[in-house]
Amino acid sequence: MQNEGILCVLTGMEKSGTTFVSKLLAANPAIMCGFECGLLLSRVSDFHKVQPFYGWMSESTDIGHWGIRPEDMKTVCRAGSFRDAYSRIHRYAGRVGSERSRACFRDAKWIIDKTPKYIFHLEQVMEKIDVPFIVIEKDIVHQYRSFQKRSIRMEDFLVAYSEYRCHLNAAQKRFPNRILLVSYRRLLVDPDATMKEIYHFLNIPWYSKTSLHEFYKKTGMQRHGGLREHVSVNENEPALPGWKKRLLRFFGRRPVSQLRMLLVGMPYWIACKVAAKRCFDILCLRGKP
Repeated sequence: MQNEGILCVLTGMEKSGTTFVSKLLAANPAIMCGFECGLLLSRVSDFHKVQPFYGWMSESTDIGHWGIRPEDMKTVCRAGSFRDAYSRIHRYAGRVGSERSRACFRDAKWIIDKTPKYIFHLEQVMEKIDVPFIVIEKDIVHQYRSFQKRSIRMEDFLVAYSEYRCHLNAAQKRFPNRILLVSYRRLLVDPDATMKEIYHFLNIPWYSKTSLHEFYKKTGMQRHGGLREHVSVNENEPALPGWKKRLLRFFGRRPVSQLRMLLVGMPYWIACKVAAKRCFDILCLRGKP
């Protein structure tokens, strides 16, 4: 099978579902995606300075990385263009690891660059190479819950979400025909229709085994267990307080032009709400016998 290099770039906020979508696409033997690439975060010649991404490229395919030998990575950095660099990545990928995992890279016709960090530099990244970009998006409440597992404060999450929305909005205005926004929730509710939309956007033949059913069958995961794993709200986790959900949804519905202004007062609103709740708890405790 002839190697044709880069097919598309897959990005979105961290924990938005980019890895899951990349695995669904990689169910097609003509498509392969290693761990995060990060090539577009610098000039090709400076890629060796972009850590940890550059180091990850030489990690074994057995753990999902690209499996490119260090001496071949130096050749990648001497490419004259980003498209040429991706072609070299494709050519050299799959040389470190077991025979079984390496074969997936050798047999693939295209590769995908899946790097969530691109979302915060989307306009600049899209200027560097003319390929389709797929952005995975979660509902703001579910996205916050994914961040909450890392003990990230709501104020910090809202700053990151605001930056994400601003960069995405600017890129959509400038490159309207090169970005496909994919709802993660819609992917889980209607996976076949969503994946067919992605294939149509990429202008490649539909591969029928690119579905959740085939994914669970291939990986040996239980369908309902797998769905529960990939839906960001876990039944065993405590529910978010109602005021947090309302605040997140209010913020998520605001136009991009208002987000920065809202962020100025956001820490004050949250602090007031937390202080009021603590006062209420103290008064309730005092009223008990």
